[in-house]
Amino acid sequence: MKLPATDLMLEGGLRCAAYEVDAKTWQAHVLKHPLGVHRRVALDGKPLPWNCEGWETLIPPIITAERRDHLLARIASLGIGGLACEVPEIRRRRVASSQTEIECYDCGLPLVAACASACRDDAVSGSYAETIVRLLAGMQEGAAIVVERARLTRTLLRMFRAGLDAFRELTVLTAGVADRGSQPIARLSRGDGVRVELYRSGTVLRQWRTAHRTPPVHVNASIGFLLDMARQGSGGPLSDLCVVTRPWWENHGT
Repeated sequence: MKLPATDLMLEGGLRCAAYEVDAKTWQAHVLKHPLGVHRRVALDGKPLPWNCEGWETLIPPIITAERRDHLLARIASLGIGGLACEVPEIRRRRVASSQTEIECYDCGLPLVAACASACRDDAVSGSYAETIVRLLAGMQEGAAIVVERARLTRTLLRMFRAGLDAFRELTVLTAGVADRGSQPIARLSRGDGVRVELYRSGTVLRQWRTAHRTPPVHVNASIGFLLDMARQGSGGPLSDLCVVTRPWWENHGT
């Protein structure tokens, strides 16, 4: 699957290249994020609920509890040439503390294809991909505008008394380096908590990295999420600038 399907010219002189996502990588992310097989724990050490990323609260929802149960049962029933899903949560087995990475990366390709087909039939896979593409498309030339990072910060902090709905349609694109290490990335954050990251070579967004969600619980959380930009490296595209949704900026920017 190509993500995006074709090259996109983004505001700020960036180009997002069409990229063929590895099938195992895609299935791993579908299971970890919208399907909630994430193996994340709270500060008290207890597992977080499957829906901690809140994909079922998007409008429209990407997944529901009922659809998730049905889909995981279907994946558990798959058997291709002696292969079966080895994800403990799907097989209703205990997850060992050493099992931090989801087993999709070691799965045989015939079973990966069958799992992908099940996720497409449910539409969770297509909805997840569509969410990613929608964020990227919103940053295309003409649909977005380049502003200074500091200016966006002032605008958002001024709106701390606004409701959560004031930020839901705002997407912020920044170019910099990953939080850990010095890998060049581009980060897109939308006010409803969806975040997409892509690996970057100069001005080219060359490879999709991840997409996850942190649903905002209050205005300050939403503002903090939007201002959690890619760390600035030494020079590079945009530098102290960011790209934001043009209609939102025209209504709220200062």
